Amino acid sequence: LGFRNTFREDTLLHLPMENSTQPEDISPNQVNVQIPDGDADSISSTEGIFSTDAIKMDGDQSEGITVDGQGLNVDSGSEFTLMAWVKPQSGAITPYTIYSKANNSHKNIEFKIQPEKRLEFSYGDTTVLSNSSTGNLRFNEWQHVAVTYDNSSVENELAFYVNGEQRDVKSRGLQQLSTGQENIQDAALIGQRAGGGRLNPFKGSMDEVHLINEELSAKDISRISSKKGRFELESQLE
Repeated sequence: LGFRNTFREDTLLHLPMENSTQPEDISPNQVNVQIPDGDADSISSTEGIFSTDAIKMDGDQSEGITVDGQGLNVDSGSEFTLMAWVKPQSGAITPYTIYSKANNSHKNIEFKIQPEKRLEFSYGDTTVLSNSSTGNLRFNEWQHVAVTYDNSSVENELAFYVNGEQRDVKSRGLQQLSTGQENIQDAALIGQRAGGGRLNPFKGSMDEVHLINEELSAKDISRISSKKGRFELESQLE
């Protein structure tokens, strides 16, 4: 592996989740991150994937982690990678939201885990890509999950990864986002669906949440998911 110096510049959000009372974005953006008032009892610290703290959400009362939406807009018609380490806890009957953001038309972008243990990515009321089979994820265990998108190619591919392995790919999956993602000011939510109320709360633990304004390669994601450490996760890409 070589070093790609532009990688950190393309990182729009990086939450190490090492502080359950005040999570911090350590990306170049350094966006404002907040735990909503009244959520102190529903979000706690737990052991994370790199033997440091992660955040645990109870999935019942938590309103999620609020992230300032300004600066989190992927380039219109371009590409992105959204990934995190997750440890979903069994027992939820609604989807486990990892990341959600509403646009100026109030259409949600939502990356989530369905209770039947499959990843799903949706835009508005449309499920753009869902795992073709159930059981690709495990409850009560740490797993690395990612979704990537590339609008610069003819295929316009959207892809899922679980523990570094590509699971599903869909061509021309997100054409509608090329006009719907511009100038979005609404806040993003980690562990909760955007749009108000306690919708699809994440139940379990979450660590190392990334939003990158670049489609990482399959080799990149495989390397990241091999738990080599945060330095490689940020810098050592092909």
